[in-house]
Amino acid sequence: MKKTILLLFIISSVLNAVDFGNLLQIEKQKYHAKGVAVVVIDSVNSSGYFVYEDSSEKLAKKFTKNYLFEPGNTIIPVLFALILDKDNKYKETYAKDAIIYSSSKTMDIVSKILKTKDLYNGLKKFGFNHISLKKLKRNGYKQIYSGEFGMQTNLLELTMAYRIFSFPCDIIKKETAKEMKKLLIEAVKKDTGKNAQIKGMLIGGKTGTTLITSRKTNKNSSQYNVIFIGFANGKGHKYTIGVLVINPKIKKLTSKSAINIFRDVVKSLLNDPFELGKQEYKKGHIKKAIKLINKACNNGNSLACYNLALLYESGQDVKPDLTKAKKYYKKSCENGFELACRIYKNVYK
Repeated sequence: MKKTILLLFIISSVLNAVDFGNLLQIEKQKYHAKGVAVVVIDSVNSSGYFVYEDSSEKLAKKFTKNYLFEPGNTIIPVLFALILDKDNKYKETYAKDAIIYSSSKTMDIVSKILKTKDLYNGLKKFGFNHISLKKLKRNGYKQIYSGEFGMQTNLLELTMAYRIFSFPCDIIKKETAKEMKKLLIEAVKKDTGKNAQIKGMLIGGKTGTTLITSRKTNKNSSQYNVIFIGFANGKGHKYTIGVLVINPKIKKLTSKSAINIFRDVVKSLLNDPFELGKQEYKKGHIKKAIKLINKACNNGNSLACYNLALLYESGQDVKPDLTKAKKYYKKSCENGFELACRIYKNVYK
């Protein structure tokens, strides 16, 4: 039984926080942004984590509770997927204009195929919970897409929605997901997303820039968000990643800010010793894997420490060592992993 548990935690692509703190701090300063947020999801099993960075405690609380924003053009792939699911005759005529070039005129035309209830239910199936059927009936498609009536979402919802294009499920037809994935890959190659390209990885995604709605006046302010939602698939790696940059001030770099951060996050994930250690473990290179996972643990990765504790506790592939198990449970707890804290306090302390 211990063997099964150990493999579940080490080999599965459960993500734990790569140390993005310094990276996001640098990115925030680079773009003179009010805040930077990143969501990383394992596309295969939907596990993931939410990372935010901001020096403002007030804004940080908004992120952890529910920082809502208008998705802008990043919602187009979701809407178009619902349209194609209903009638794929629009694929050849309108797909590229809608997804790659963000043609609002095209979306105005094709959106009429969806009745209000279909649109509402479709968005709910995708996981968007902050949408009003009453407003949708009153404002129609504009309630989703327009800056004046726009829907609100958060970064986790939006990123989870894009995961469906990278790793199809029963929310939309498989052929629809396949078509959307192809279009999002093309969007990265042809549109502003081309800066996201990484050698050895298949990248697809969509950018968006939206004005921030003032909570006091309920009108658009002069501040804005820059968003990029996409997937990065490679050998042994399948990630869906959402990036939100709040009110960047360096105008020359504004449209590329979220894309550049996406690229840097993927590179960090690929070079993370915990991720590399899991790959070596799969290959049967145990000593090399332990060395890499130990490095990740020393860098503050709580799940890496937890895996080492399980390894030495079970004695799988290493000599059992409860002293080391205790040490790594403690380190995992100190790095914020609650389950490790419970085991350390109840079993080893």
